[in-house]
Amino acid sequence: MMLNCVIIEDERLARQKLQLYVNDHKHLTLVASFVSAEEFIKKANNVEYDLLLLDIALPNMDGITLAGMLPKHCRVVFTTAFAEHAVEAFNLNATDYLLKPFDFERFSKAIEKVNSFTNPPDTVITDNKKISIKEGKKIHRIDIDEILYIKGLKEYVVWHTAKGQLITLHSLSHLCDYLGPLNFIQTHRSYIVNVQKADVIEYGFIHVGTEQIPIGRSYREKVKECFKLELE
Repeated sequence: MMLNCVIIEDERLARQKLQLYVNDHKHLTLVASFVSAEEFIKKANNVEYDLLLLDIALPNMDGITLAGMLPKHCRVVFTTAFAEHAVEAFNLNATDYLLKPFDFERFSKAIEKVNSFTNPPDTVITDNKKISIKEGKKIHRIDIDEILYIKGLKEYVVWHTAKGQLITLHSLSHLCDYLGPLNFIQTHRSYIVNVQKADVIEYGFIHVGTEQIPIGRSYREKVKECFKLELE
């Protein structure tokens, strides 16, 4: 799948290197290159893009701030000389974090990861309330009611079902959008729970069978609203 790519990098040599990498990659098309976040913001409405290669140490507005303003569907790969921003970057659901200097092989691995998230998900819900989940070369057909909860592990997720576990390459945030209308709720940045399978709800946790699922601070209001509870 071809991805329209935008570079935001204020250092000329670093920007030229990225341009060469993008032009040499079979899945990328370079549609624009900017030297600052402000320049990108001014022209973003006129540019169709799937991926941002985004430096963090930009003048005036840094890359972390800009990433927080982007629409959810946009994929971001940070390019930076500073390792200390990695945790903050992944908290913003960055697809990857390239630490300068990086070579074309490392760059290509990041693009492979982007492609795995950008392509249509390996899950299909049918009219009879079954879900098809692709795990490697196998496709599992599972009743939605059998899904207990889903745990995110970086670019992978673990599906905990009544019949066992499945591990697939998915974005947890994408699955939340996909499964939300089917009575699933995200309780923590790493967990999605089938609402019908919640046995006990208390301050900080939801119990699903013998499992104790955390409720993140930023998700407490949604959980309270979902279950019509006062979690004191």
